[in-house]
Formats: sequence, C-alpha cells, structure tokens
Amino acid sequence: MKFYMIKFSVLIILLSIILLTFLETNHNFAQTEKEMGKQSISLDYLGCVPIESTLAVLVPEQDKQIITLKEKWLDARIDIYAHNKMAISENGKFKILKRHISEKQEGVVEATFVDTNGTKIWNAVVGEDIYVSNNGRNIAVTSLSFPNRIAFYDVRASTEPITTGEFQGENAFSYNGEYFISAGSKLILRRADGAKIWEKDTGSKASKKVAISSDGSYIVMASNAIFGETEPNIRDVVGAKEQNEPKLTSPKTTAEEKKKRVEALKREAKENEGARLSKKVSQPTRERKVYLSFLRGDGTLIKQFSIPYRIAQNLALSYNGQYLAFSCDSTVLFYQVETGDLLWKYEFPNVYWWIMSMAISGDGDLIALGVKSDRSDLLSSPYLYLLNKNGAELKKLELKKPTDLPQMGPIVDFTEDNRYLLVVATNENYLFEITKVSR
Repeated sequence: MKFYMIKFSVLIILLSIILLTFLETNHNFAQTEKEMGKQSISLDYLGCVPIESTLAVLVPEQDKQIITLKEKWLDARIDIYAHNKMAISENGKFKILKRHISEKQEGVVEATFVDTNGTKIWNAVVGEDIYVSNNGRNIAVTSLSFPNRIAFYDVRASTEPITTGEFQGENAFSYNGEYFISAGSKLILRRADGAKIWEKDTGSKASKKVAISSDGSYIVMASNAIFGETEPNIRDVVGAKEQNEPKLTSPKTTAEEKKKRVEALKREAKENEGARLSKKVSQPTRERKVYLSFLRGDGTLIKQFSIPYRIAQNLALSYNGQYLAFSCDSTVLFYQVETGDLLWKYEFPNVYWWIMSMAISGDGDLIALGVKSDRSDLLSSPYLYLLNKNGAELKKLELKKPTDLPQMGPIVDFTEDNRYLLVVATNENYLFEITKVSR
C-alpha cells in the first residue's frame, strides 16, 4: 500500500510540473505575441469614381487634401499623354504646364511652374523632359543649349539654369526634394540644384531602373542585360569633374603612352581602369539576367549581383529606406536594403501575369501590386494584390474590366499616413481604407 502511495505522489508531482510548464509556455507565447505587436489588417473598400471625378468625395473633410494630392500624382502617371501636357512633383503639390511651341521645334516646350495655390510663378522655354522636385523650387530639364545634357533651375530665382550636367536615361528626385539621382551608363547623385555629389561608372549601356530613399540614404539600381555586353560592374569614375560646358575631346593617346599608363595603373592595383585602357574585357553575357545594385547615399556599394529573370519592371523603396520591392517577369522579390539580402519572393500563376505598378506603405508593412492577368491582352482583367512584409497574401481583388479603352494600369500607391490605398485605372479610380488592430 505504501508503495502505491509513493507512486501516486510521484505521478501528482509529474502532472504538476507538466501543468506549470504548459501554463508558463502559454504565458511566454502571449507575452511574445504582445511584444511583437502582432496586428490584424483590414482593407475596407470605400468606393470608386469615374476618372473625371475625384476620390476626395469618399473621405471626411480633413482627409480630402491628402487624397487629392496623391490622386494628381497617380493620374499623371497613368495618362499616356500626360508627359506631353505637364510634369508633376511626387507629393502632388507642384507642377509644370507644357505648351509645345511648334511642330518644327520638336522636344521644345514653353514651361510654366504652378505652385500649390495654382499661382504661376515661373515661365521659360526649355526641353521637353522635365522633373519637378517636392521642395517647390528646383526642377531639372533636358538642355536646349547642349545635346545630352540636363539643366537645373531654381524657379524661385531665375529663368537661367544654375548648372548643367550629363544626361542619363532614368532620373528622379528624392521624396524630401534634396537629391537627384540619374542612372544610365553612369550613376550620378546630385543635390537638387545640380551640384554633383558623386559619380559611378555602371559598366553597361542597358536600360536602367533606379530608386532613391526619401532622404537619399539608400539607392537601388536595376539593369537589364544586353546580349553581347559585359556584366555591369559599378565602380568609381577616375578623375571625373562636373562642367557646365561639354568637355573638349582630348588628343588620342599613343600606343606607347597607353602601354605605360596601363603598367602604372596595374602597379597601383587599379585593375578595372587598366583593363579598360588595354582593351581587355570580360566575356560578354549570353544569358537573360537582371542585375541589382545596392548603394548607400555616400556612394558606398553594399552589394551587386545578378538574378535569372528577363525584364526589370518596377522598383519600390519603403519610405524609411529599409525595404525594396522589385518586380521582374511575373515575380515580386523583397529585399532588405541595408544588406541587399533577399527576404522572400512571391510568384504569380504563370508568365502572362504582368505587374504594372507596385508600392510599399510608409512603415514597410504592406506591399500593393497593380496587376494585369494577361500581358498580351490590353483588355484583360486588372487586379489589386495586397501582401504583408513577410510575403503573405492578404487580399486579392479583381477590378472592373475595361470595355473599350486599353487598360493602362492599374497604378497603386499609399498615402503618407498609411491610412489609404489608391488604385488608379483607365476607367475608374478606387479607394481603400487600411485599418490595423493590435491583437
């Protein structure tokens, strides 16, 4: 009897230990969930309006301005003819109205700068490609005086350019309005007034996509591979100096001078420059690749590499610069910018899906995708996809299918306060409200 009593006591003790462990584990789990600040996210459909109306009618009075400004920016992006009529700042507050002077003067426009209040404060005849800063005073335009140059203006000060610089194919102002990034055969970071901060040789003439974080602290460039071209390799441009006038062509270097120069450079371990001068190039690429380069605002290269995709489509940086969403072919890739490491990828059902636009919420928690279900069919159904920053699909909504107009979009973006998601399409514009509730 005594033996059974001991066994029973031991069993009770074991059960007590198991129960305490279970309770402690649940307590720790609940505590961890609370510490992580887990949230449930709801996307509430507020309505849609015809393109000639405004989404501001769907929100309270205090939110009308933020919706109106964002809608202006998106409308300009989706209108295939907007480039001929105007240029607008990303915050929607400032714009340039364009008037083409004559058919004989192709690429030349009379440009009028209009501020937030609709006041016209600057007017000049300039090149057709115009970029407007969010700071309300700086613009960049293709130069009329010199081919392949870009001119920088202060519209609050003068109709004469502050300076000019070498033009690259892809250009953008940072959201804070303080920096201007250009990507082409060179990657150049300037201040908003055109003063050059640094310049890199990209090693490729292929088309580029470039994104700069809101404060200029990070830059990401994507490049398509060109058959027969060497792989892109970002490096410093030796002895590069910015000039207002085009550089004069320097005398040709003799074979003997070139040989001596190559030897000197090799002694100094400047292998890239030495290889270029001695015309020693790496084997040309024969694969379809996309190249990604991550840099800090001071020009320091974080990481560059290739990925096995065909076409670089969209780059979107979170407002804080921590995350990059990148779409190529029918795939979304999500990276941590500080390291250049891939966090996850999201793939669509087949290669016919086409990612038309992409945006990351200011806090980096949500990724919105404007998608077409068939890239070969202009009238195919448009979709809105919403992912969280872990790559999980939160929402998939089919938008109204176009009937007679080609579907140029949908174009998506979040408001700066992360409360609204706007979707602009050819026929109608849609508005969603985002609600986050901590669990």
